[in-house]
Order: sequence, then structure tokens, then C-alpha cells
Amino acid sequence: MNKKIIKLEQVILSHQKGDLKSARVGYLKYLKKYPKHPDALHLLGLIEFQEGDVLKARKLIKQAIELEPRSAMYLANLGRVEKVGGRINEAEIAFQLALDIEPRNPEVQTDLSAISIGLGRFEKAKNLAKTALSVNPVNSNALLNFGLAELGLGLRQSALTAFRDACACNENNAEAHFQYARMLHEAGDIGLALNEYKKAIKINPTMAEAYCNLGNIHREKADFYMALESYEQAIKLKPECPEIYANQGIALHEMGRLHEAIKVYRKGLLLQPDDAETHRNLSMALLYIKKFKEGWKEFEWRWRTKKFLPFRRNWSKPQWMGQKLRGKTILVHAEQGFGDSIQFSRYLPMISNKGAQVIVECPSELTGLIAQIRGVAKTIHTRELISVYDYHVPMMSLAGLFNEKLKFPSQSSGYICLPKTNIIHWRNRIKNNSGKLKVGLVWRGNKAHPRDAWRSIDLKSFEPLIKIKELDIFLLQKGLGAWQILVVNY
Repeated sequence: MNKKIIKLEQVILSHQKGDLKSARVGYLKYLKKYPKHPDALHLLGLIEFQEGDVLKARKLIKQAIELEPRSAMYLANLGRVEKVGGRINEAEIAFQLALDIEPRNPEVQTDLSAISIGLGRFEKAKNLAKTALSVNPVNSNALLNFGLAELGLGLRQSALTAFRDACACNENNAEAHFQYARMLHEAGDIGLALNEYKKAIKINPTMAEAYCNLGNIHREKADFYMALESYEQAIKLKPECPEIYANQGIALHEMGRLHEAIKVYRKGLLLQPDDAETHRNLSMALLYIKKFKEGWKEFEWRWRTKKFLPFRRNWSKPQWMGQKLRGKTILVHAEQGFGDSIQFSRYLPMISNKGAQVIVECPSELTGLIAQIRGVAKTIHTRELISVYDYHVPMMSLAGLFNEKLKFPSQSSGYICLPKTNIIHWRNRIKNNSGKLKVGLVWRGNKAHPRDAWRSIDLKSFEPLIKIKELDIFLLQKGLGAWQILVVNY
């Protein structure tokens, strides 16, 4: 009897040393003599699992469980095999059976916690992780799962702390570094996030998501070549991931390499045809290169993007898609910033020319200006209740509906009108006899705009222009940034 045990222990020793080939031969020889030995079946199953054959691993470990149904270790390893094989529900059952046998096993609690996160059962996952941590407070994977559960429950600060602690408990936990980096990135701590993504990649060089997010940080810092390098590495590792192409396309887009960006956007859409964000980005690139027909069509995807979800409304009347308008009332609603509303209001006279009564919904600051445009019967401020209309249409959809190519817009010349009293007032205010060219400066936009850092500057940046003696400079900034007028001295 001792001789048999020693032989199996020798095989196990080879297995522990990583000599899988010798261990496999040993287990097979042992099973030939003892075909119903549960440990040998289980351990041979683990070798198959280590070498990537999930089907064989599952079969062998199940045979071991049939012989030894009360082995928590066998059940836990079956759960791990099922998880890797994508059979999440079966993995959950196996882990739960293992816990029924060993309720205080922190490793199995951690495994089941991870499965619960994947199934969206965040409260259960959190409780399991907490129980595991009560046994072993420095269990890095349990801390990681606790953080993921908290994140699923919307408790972001608690999640951030858990990810940080998971990294501290095990510096080689690549997933913990990745999740910590994600949270830091979203919080705007770009420098620390960059370092954490690099740590994750150093530990696990096959982590495509970390390369992709690292590329996003480089892109945000306008380090586009480094961004492209990161995206290329991510694509090598995970060529079927549409998100990587979406981000690579944005980098190329922002570099002005529009034709390349369009090709990359299309690659991403082949993998994920309903990706609204990429459709919208594709539309902008197409419009830049004057592919107007497809560009305006793609632009309609904006209503499915995260940015536009808050602005989507349930309209009581149908959207105008080109139907006859004579004798009808149409509600045109502005949708984005002041500049977009002013620019696209050029199409309002074109709607009026079709015989429609045009009502325009826009920000209250613009109602007076929009009301001056020819063909506008009435303006109302945003969300003001109105029920008497036949059709509605978003203002920025008008270009596509009129098949506008923007070469020589037929109604664009002089579409903004002002009351004569306003014209006289401002003419007198800026009038002088210097003969110099008059230049008006505005240097800041809406601080809430996600790209404000890219488009707003300080007044001091205009110093070389302001010092040109042949110019009359008028500082027109209002609101945020106007205070800088008080400190200039030119």
C-alpha cells in the first residue's frame, strides 16, 4: 500500500515542479492500474486544464467527483474549469456546492464572488468578498471582487479604495492595477492612471484592454503617436475587439488623417454594427471630407449615443422626414450649443418656403435672435410646453433632409437679421475714425464642454495680436473668462 502512495506522490511532485509531460505519463500509468482513483483523475484533469483542453479537464474532474462527491477541492476546480469554458451558470453551481461543504473557504468564496459579479449579482458578490476578507484581510482577489461589486452598486469611492488596497496586497495582481487605473482615469488623475496601466501591462503583457486604455490617455495628452502605438499593440492581442478600432479611429481623426480614420471606424462597425458612438464619429469624418450624403445619414446615430440620451424625448407628433408641409405647423428644436443653433438656423427659411408655419424651440438666450430669421413664426424657450404642431424635427437634421452639400447654401447669405436699433447702437459704440482694421476677440467657451481644454485659451495668448498698432481690438468676452479684461495692460 505504501508503495502505491509513494508512486503517486512522485507523480504529484513532477506536477508541482511544472513537468507536465512526465506527470501526465505518470497519472495515466497510475490510472491504468487504478482506473477509479479520484485523486489521479482529478490531477490529470488539472493537467488538461493547464494545457488548455477544457473539455477533457471537465470530463476527468467530473469522474473524480462521481467517486468523491464531498470533495470541495474537486468541485472548486470544476467551477474554475467551467468558468474558463464560458459555462458561467455551471461554474456557479460547482462553487456553491463546494461552499456547502466548506462554508469558510476564502478561495471558493472569492471565486463565487467573481462569478456573481459576471452575473450582475453585485450584493451577493459583495457579501461573499467580505466573508472571504474576514478570514484573510489581505486576499488581493477578494479585495478586487469587493471593488468590482461596489462599482456595480454605484459606490465608486469605495471601489477605488478596494482596488488600491488590492494592488497593495499583491503587487503582481494585474487586474487590480487595471481596475485601479480605470477609476483613476475616470477621476481625472491621468498621471497615476498612466503608471497603473503600465504596471498592469508589465505583469500581464497580453492585457489588450490595458494597452487600449493606455492609448486613450496618450490621446488625451495629444501624444498621438504613442496612442497609435498602444492601439496597434492592443489590436495584435485582440483583433476582434471593436472598442480598440473605435479609439484608434478617434486618434487618427484628431491627427487629421481622416481617410485612415474612416477605414478604421468601418472596421470597428463590421465587428459591432450598432455602435452609435463610432457611427457618429464616422459621420464627422465623412462630413470633413465632403461625403455629405453618407455623412448626414450617419449623423443621425447621434441620438443613440450616451451624450444625447438625456436630450431624447417622447414626441407626440411624428418627425418630419421630408413630407409635404404646406399648411402644416412644424416644431424645429435646437439640440446642442449656441453656435450650432445659430449655424443650422440657416435652414429655417427653407422650411418656411415649403409652406409651413415654423415654430423654433431654442435656449432662451437665443429666442430674440432666432425670431428675426425670415420665415420663423414663433420662438419658444427649451422645454416650453407646446401641443399644436404637426411635425417636429431636430435642427441639426435639416442639412441632411435638404441634402445640403455646403458648397453654396442657397439660403445661407444674410439669414441672421438684427433690429435696426441694435445695429445703430453697436455701430456708434465701435465707431472711430482711426481707419484701422477692427478685430473682436472672444477667447473662452462653455467650461462644461468636454473638449473645452482644447478650444478655450487665455487672453494673454492674443498678446502678439493685441500689440499690433494697425489693429483696433475689441474684447467681447462675456461670462467665464471676462475677468481677464480687468488685468490686461496693453
